[in-house]
Amino acid sequence: MKRAHLGSWSGVDLFPLLLLLQSLLQGCAVATQDTAVSPQLDLSLKPKFVVSERLRTSPPRTVAILPLENKTEKEEAFEIVRGALFNHLSSYPFELIKLYRVDRRLQERNLCRPEEIAAQTPQELGRILEADALIYGQITHYDRIYAVFYSQVAVGASLRLVEARTGETLWEISHVSRKHEGGVSTTAWGIALTAVTTAINVRKIELLRAADDLCRDMVGTLPTPSLAQALKPPEITMLASDSGGTVKRAGEVIKVVMAGDPGCLSSFDLGELKHKIPMVEGPAGIYTGTYQVLPGDNIKEAIITARLTDRSGNCREWQDVLGPVTIDTTPPAIPQGLRGKGRAGSALLSWEANPDPDLAGYRLYRSTTPLSGYAPIQETEWQKAEDKGLINGQQYFYRLTTLDRAGNESPPTPAVAVVPVAPGPTRVAGEMRGEVTWYREASPYIISGEVSVPVDSSLIIEPGTQILSQGPPLRVRGKLMARGEEGAEIRITASGSEGWEGLILEGGQVALENCQIRLARVAVSCLSGSPHLVCCDLSQNGLGLYAEGALSSPHLESCTIAFNQEEGVQVRSSARVEMMGCQIDHNGRSGVRIEGGAGVLTGCEIAFNRGEGILVQDSSAEIEGCSFHDNGGYHLYHASPQATPLLARGNYWGTVRLEEILDRIHGAADFLPCLDAPPPAGKPLELPILSSPLPRQIDRTSYLVPSRSPYLVKEVVTVTGGAELRILPGVIIQFAAGETGLLIEDGAVIARGQPSLAVSFRSASLHPLPGDYAYALMFKDPLHTSYLEHCRIEHASTSLLIQAGGPEICRCQIIGSLQNGIECSGQSSPKITACKIAGHRNGAGIVCSGYCKPVLRGNSIVDNAWALVNYSSLLLDARENWWGGAPPPEGLIMGEVDFSGWLQDDPTAPGGG
Repeated sequence: MKRAHLGSWSGVDLFPLLLLLQSLLQGCAVATQDTAVSPQLDLSLKPKFVVSERLRTSPPRTVAILPLENKTEKEEAFEIVRGALFNHLSSYPFELIKLYRVDRRLQERNLCRPEEIAAQTPQELGRILEADALIYGQITHYDRIYAVFYSQVAVGASLRLVEARTGETLWEISHVSRKHEGGVSTTAWGIALTAVTTAINVRKIELLRAADDLCRDMVGTLPTPSLAQALKPPEITMLASDSGGTVKRAGEVIKVVMAGDPGCLSSFDLGELKHKIPMVEGPAGIYTGTYQVLPGDNIKEAIITARLTDRSGNCREWQDVLGPVTIDTTPPAIPQGLRGKGRAGSALLSWEANPDPDLAGYRLYRSTTPLSGYAPIQETEWQKAEDKGLINGQQYFYRLTTLDRAGNESPPTPAVAVVPVAPGPTRVAGEMRGEVTWYREASPYIISGEVSVPVDSSLIIEPGTQILSQGPPLRVRGKLMARGEEGAEIRITASGSEGWEGLILEGGQVALENCQIRLARVAVSCLSGSPHLVCCDLSQNGLGLYAEGALSSPHLESCTIAFNQEEGVQVRSSARVEMMGCQIDHNGRSGVRIEGGAGVLTGCEIAFNRGEGILVQDSSAEIEGCSFHDNGGYHLYHASPQATPLLARGNYWGTVRLEEILDRIHGAADFLPCLDAPPPAGKPLELPILSSPLPRQIDRTSYLVPSRSPYLVKEVVTVTGGAELRILPGVIIQFAAGETGLLIEDGAVIARGQPSLAVSFRSASLHPLPGDYAYALMFKDPLHTSYLEHCRIEHASTSLLIQAGGPEICRCQIIGSLQNGIECSGQSSPKITACKIAGHRNGAGIVCSGYCKPVLRGNSIVDNAWALVNYSSLLLDARENWWGGAPPPEGLIMGEVDFSGWLQDDPTAPGGG
């Protein structure tokens, strides 16, 4: 009533008088450490409100407090005022929906800002929140004003209670609570609150008290049913903790203080982590409780809820509106990838970023010994640090830990040693004895004389180090660790245009990673040992890699060997090389040459080399998952004709056409399956390659390859339907005993061997004899021309039966048949040149009948019962052949035959013809 009376004085501002009066009343008070929270003088006016009759007669059952629109610039006002409103409304007979549930349901509908929520209809919000009524509101005041002798705290809001179904306003109120601060707090609540204010912002406490009074005054205007008044639970007037909005770790204490009706039981909860933590009543109606965080306690944004229970079992709960507390007792993960580099008078440390979401920073420790004596020297939020003021040449050890927002610290990383060094260039020569390190900061290292690493010694080269040789080599018999990094490669090259001798490995333990070796006569010569090269670049040298000797077995992974003047890789004298995922291209000769050694290549790309992609001679090789293309010679050249086929399965040969694949592979090689694209995307090609035994009928173009040889013919196999049977060099076709053979009825056979890799037609018997099978080939009614070149046909009754067509037979050996070598009949017109037809002791080398017109040139027809028998009346042209003598012996040639111009010696013999 006094406020109303004073406020009615026209033209007089009463606030300064009231504040001055309060300051005079409290001016002699002294604040101490124990009484830091002062009492308040209430300067608030009465709230202005409207209550509908419907609220008195039919109050809603379920009420949701919507997020309040914050018209102030203080972010904490949003949760503090809304939380205080929730606490005070809990004393009324409404079923209040928990605030976090309201927020969660709204966020699920992408309704986050108060303005967006206000744009929805009450009916829609009621449906989303399952509420009968909604409380809308604005925070209008939230601040503290300072004067010389006092400070005024003001918290204000306007609220509306709206029925969700109809949209009718049931209750509307606006109010500002003003409090004047100053002097000594002598109330029990003030003393209790002081116990926790050392950890809470004093300004926040004062605003909390004003917000609490504001909500108490506003909620007090709501009508209360008589029955609810009779069952009213004990009153709570204030709740605060020292931990709202903070992160606690193991060992820290959470303090909670509550004011309410005296003589009750009280406790508090830490979210879902701990329940019913007891609180003790001190001065009448003041309850305090504490909880010490234990190892293993972990919870995110736990709401502190306190309860007061009277002797009748009536209970009331309030929430701490200063914000949730997070408890984190789990140390963060150990940092990964700690690396150190020496600089002049300093050390540069770097590491990988820690992904923990509550990361607060990193702490760096240093010692001069590897196991003990570590002291913290820096804390940083970055993934790097520099330690300055160090002594060059002195070894320092570093460890790193991670810190989270709760203050937890991870275990330390393993120690990393760093040696500060003076800047280069640094000249080196002679033996590197003991443990020697070449540092990046001291580079470039100038090799002025041969540098060697003896047995039982080691040389470590830091990432980013540069090495220049004036010609001499770097020779290793001990241990060499040269591990560069991406972006900090180790580069070794010549200091001038004349080049240098390269890296010579003669045993020991060698690991090269991210190294670049240039302008050497031979980049790496491995004479002994098993060096590992990973992501190295051996380019622009005379020769990339040279391996020699049975004790030499280098292993290369993801290396580049390119633009070398000679071969990219050369393996000799029982050495063995393994290469995985390497790039071998643009070398002046072959990409890889293996002579008298062994090689295993997996997942490599061999391309654009001027010579062969891979050349193998008197060696073994396994090639899988590689990609070949654009080499100047063969992609794969097997120079040993009698050797076991090379294993070259699952590679891409630069094309999907089988004919082109076969044209780029020389010699015996098991290249099936082939891929239709470079690996890893390539899939096996479906190729028309036959397996043994051959089927009875071949009606599509098919291939016989060495990797599936020998092929068995168990019956008469007919080539028909316009098909071609293509037989690759080195293939062996074996015929079972009896009436077996290849019948070319409506197709063709193309069997082109090589001088050192013939196609063989022979008996399948372990002890073969002439006449074991009927014939090798019968040409009955072919549509296409067949070709036989560098073939060897033996053990048949008659080797070739040519009844039609004009097959071309060149440089073949047709020997050892039981009857005749070749029988020509019908209107056939074969072309037989440079062949050896011999050893047909019971018949003729060649027999002709009907209207056939064979062409015979440059053949050696010897050691037969008859050389040539012509049953036809047509003159047979058989000039320029060798008949075993000059002139031919009488009686060997029968019928109408022109054998003039006979040769003087055997054209099929070396140097003959």
